[in-house]
Amino acid sequence: MIIYSNNNIHKWAWWRKKSKFLFCVSSGLVFGTGVTLLTLILKLLREGGMDVTNSCLAVFGGSFVAGALFSIILWYQNDDRYREYLRKKQTEE
Repeated sequence: MIIYSNNNIHKWAWWRKKSKFLFCVSSGLVFGTGVTLLTLILKLLREGGMDVTNSCLAVFGGSFVAGALFSIILWYQNDDRYREYLRKKQTEE
Protein backbone atom coordinates (compact mmCIF):
# COMPACT_ATOMS: atom_id res chain seq x y z
CA MET A 1 0.00 0.00 0.00
CA ILE A 2 1.18 3.44 -0.81
CA ILE A 3 0.54 5.60 2.24
CA TYR A 4 2.21 8.97 2.62
CA SER A 5 2.77 10.46 6.06
CA ASN A 6 2.85 14.16 6.76
CA ASN A 7 6.65 14.15 6.45
CA ASN A 8 6.71 12.96 2.83
CA ILE A 9 3.32 14.06 1.54
CA HIS A 10 5.04 16.33 -0.98
CA LYS A 11 5.75 13.18 -3.04
CA TRP A 12 2.01 12.77 -3.60
CA ALA A 13 2.15 15.37 -6.38
CA TRP A 14 3.46 12.69 -8.77
CA TRP A 15 0.54 10.33 -8.07
CA ARG A 16 -1.98 13.14 -8.13
CA LYS A 17 -1.20 13.74 -11.80
CA LYS A 18 -1.85 10.06 -12.62
CA SER A 19 -5.21 8.31 -12.72
CA LYS A 20 -6.82 6.69 -9.70
CA PHE A 21 -6.94 3.39 -11.57
CA LEU A 22 -3.15 3.32 -11.97
CA PHE A 23 -2.70 4.11 -8.29
CA CYS A 24 -5.14 1.38 -7.24
CA VAL A 25 -3.53 -1.24 -9.48
CA SER A 26 0.02 -0.42 -8.40
CA SER A 27 -0.94 -0.27 -4.74
CA GLY A 28 -2.73 -3.60 -5.10
CA LEU A 29 0.38 -5.09 -6.74
CA VAL A 30 2.57 -3.86 -3.88
CA PHE A 31 0.21 -5.29 -1.27
CA GLY A 32 -0.31 -8.55 -3.17
CA THR A 33 3.40 -9.09 -3.64
CA GLY A 34 4.13 -8.46 0.03
CA VAL A 35 1.42 -10.78 1.30
CA THR A 36 2.38 -13.49 -1.21
CA LEU A 37 6.06 -13.33 -0.24
CA LEU A 38 5.15 -13.53 3.43
CA THR A 39 2.90 -16.52 2.76
CA LEU A 40 5.59 -18.22 0.71
CA ILE A 41 8.23 -17.71 3.41
CA LEU A 42 5.90 -19.03 6.11
CA LYS A 43 5.01 -22.06 3.98
CA LEU A 44 8.66 -22.83 3.37
CA LEU A 45 9.45 -22.57 7.07
CA ARG A 46 6.53 -24.72 8.19
CA GLU A 47 6.24 -27.36 5.49
CA GLY A 48 9.64 -27.32 3.87
CA GLY A 49 8.19 -27.79 0.38
CA MET A 50 7.31 -25.30 -2.30
CA ASP A 51 3.89 -25.72 -3.89
CA VAL A 52 3.51 -22.27 -5.38
CA THR A 53 0.79 -22.86 -7.93
CA ASN A 54 -1.90 -24.13 -5.56
CA SER A 55 -1.69 -21.71 -2.69
CA CYS A 56 0.38 -18.63 -3.47
CA LEU A 57 -1.44 -17.66 -6.65
CA ALA A 58 -4.75 -17.70 -4.82
CA VAL A 59 -3.24 -15.63 -2.02
CA PHE A 60 -1.84 -13.15 -4.54
CA GLY A 61 -5.17 -12.81 -6.32
CA GLY A 62 -7.12 -12.23 -3.14
CA SER A 63 -4.65 -9.82 -1.62
CA PHE A 64 -4.34 -7.90 -4.91
CA VAL A 65 -8.10 -7.34 -5.05
CA ALA A 66 -8.22 -6.37 -1.37
CA GLY A 67 -5.26 -4.01 -1.76
CA ALA A 68 -6.69 -2.40 -4.88
CA LEU A 69 -10.07 -1.80 -3.25
CA PHE A 70 -8.54 -0.49 -0.03
CA SER A 71 -6.32 1.90 -1.98
CA ILE A 72 -9.41 3.81 -3.11
CA ILE A 73 -9.70 5.00 0.50
CA LEU A 74 -5.97 5.71 0.61
CA TRP A 75 -6.24 7.88 -2.51
CA TYR A 76 -8.64 10.25 -0.77
CA GLN A 77 -6.65 10.26 2.49
CA ASN A 78 -3.42 11.10 0.69
CA ASP A 79 -5.19 13.74 -1.39
CA ASP A 80 -6.63 15.40 1.73
CA ARG A 81 -3.20 15.43 3.38
CA TYR A 82 -1.69 16.93 0.22
CA ARG A 83 -4.27 19.70 0.07
CA GLU A 84 -3.56 20.51 3.72
CA TYR A 85 0.16 20.53 2.92
CA LEU A 86 -0.43 22.98 0.07
CA ARG A 87 -2.51 25.27 2.31
CA LYS A 88 0.21 25.31 4.97
CA LYS A 89 2.83 25.98 2.34
CA GLN A 90 0.87 28.94 0.96
CA THR A 91 0.32 30.47 4.41
CA GLU A 92 4.04 30.20 5.19
CA GLU A 93 4.96 32.13 2.05
